[in-house]
Amino acid sequence: MISVISRFCRFLAVLLVSSVCVTTYVAATEKVAVTGRDLELQVESCLKKVKYLVSGFQQAQSTGEFFTGKIWLSKEDETKVRIQYLSGSNQNILIINGKVIIFNIIDGKLKKYTYSISQTPIYSILVGNLDLSKEKYEILENSEDVLAIEITKSTVFTGMTVVLVFSKYKESGNIQHLEVWSVGSENGKEGTVFNFIHPRNINDKSKIPDDVFDEKSVVQSS
Repeated sequence: MISVISRFCRFLAVLLVSSVCVTTYVAATEKVAVTGRDLELQVESCLKKVKYLVSGFQQAQSTGEFFTGKIWLSKEDETKVRIQYLSGSNQNILIINGKVIIFNIIDGKLKKYTYSISQTPIYSILVGNLDLSKEKYEILENSEDVLAIEITKSTVFTGMTVVLVFSKYKESGNIQHLEVWSVGSENGKEGTVFNFIHPRNINDKSKIPDDVFDEKSVVQSS
């Protein structure tokens, strides 16, 4: 299962590094018929049921840049996210209290930038409030161990196309986990592939430090 997902990740990364739109994959892949609302509900349930998450990640940009880091997610009271880059970037990101705060070291000085959550298209995936019945999407792959869907002309992703790749249980064919997301611009010239690194800790609150979402903690690690 993981090898299939790894191949898909590498394929998407090659597309982005080559400045080719992720949606190019649609034209080169045999379409699988949409299986209806049952599949949509599985996708939505998979995203909603994750209350806590700690994972390493890899991120590839269409510019050829490659980053690694760690992500923490908690939905205990409100959705909180911390993304800490360990290589390739001087940024650290904190999503809390309805804001996205980016800490960036420029010329040896720490800079802080604050944005609205509405400017963060992928946030609805992290929150788990994606409603596929309201989205236009296509299924790129629906095999025994992988489901890949592409959301186009999205109502929540503000003009971007998004590819979501899920692992599946071979025995039942049900969705297991979100493994990869890819965000691309409409013109296909910009994009990001973000994939989780195994092993991950899912719904284990003990793996999330008490101060991980404190701004002071983020500043100290920047």
